[in-house]
Amino acid sequence: MSKYIYVGCGNHRLDGFCHVDIDYAKKFSKGKVVSDPDYICDIVENLPFKDNSVELIYSRQTLEHLTYRELVNHLIECHRVLKIGGKIRLGVPDLDIMVKNFNEKKINIENEKKSWEINENFPIDNHSEFFVAQILYHDHRYNHNYETMQNCIAKIGYSKITKNSAGDFIFNNEIIRNGVNKSELEAKNQLVVTAEKTLDNTKINKYNLHKRINIINKILKKIFNLKLTASNHRKPHFPQKNFFKEKIFFLKKKLIKLF
Repeated sequence: MSKYIYVGCGNHRLDGFCHVDIDYAKKFSKGKVVSDPDYICDIVENLPFKDNSVELIYSRQTLEHLTYRELVNHLIECHRVLKIGGKIRLGVPDLDIMVKNFNEKKINIENEKKSWEINENFPIDNHSEFFVAQILYHDHRYNHNYETMQNCIAKIGYSKITKNSAGDFIFNNEIIRNGVNKSELEAKNQLVVTAEKTLDNTKINKYNLHKRINIINKILKKIFNLKLTASNHRKPHFPQKNFFKEKIFFLKKKLIKLF
């Protein structure tokens, strides 16, 4: 097994890495087909590696898809599998760059329309709309700048946390170093951060992310990775107590009209 792990690899492959993703279908995305990932797993729940066995965990355009608590749990998992002296190297969209680009209004909106994955809920006809579309991008769960990311990483117990430039990675393995640097230079407007494991244990524990759910959703989640959810999130839904209270309210109204 490789000592170098690429989490959230999608349809991107790097020589020398063990590739990990949660979604097998991503290997087919963006018009190309690549080799199978080495592991399919939820990087928030469990990385399929032994404690203290990995030298580097790399991610690019992945961790913004996690909520803050999911990010904490993932970084705790990374800490578990890293050796002392092992590193994380991550790249996420940089909130500070988004704000800077909005304030300066130098982005070519027409060019962005051609390259941006446009959501029908978000028009992109001017700088303000483009900024909102970036911030509320449909499957991004948290927007980071260096302050938020550094605070999260330090809270867990990592040391030697640095903000880096894309392509400046220094590492003792040439194949790994060149792969990471080339990968980073392909991505735009990225916050790049490196940190090192220097403690045996983390300073905090994982969050409990398993909320109580009803039996129907338990079955759907276990077998199909599905859940029943509200059609209109602003209204109470079955089997919430307020759903039944609302039905009683309407029933009373109808009875009053009848009698």
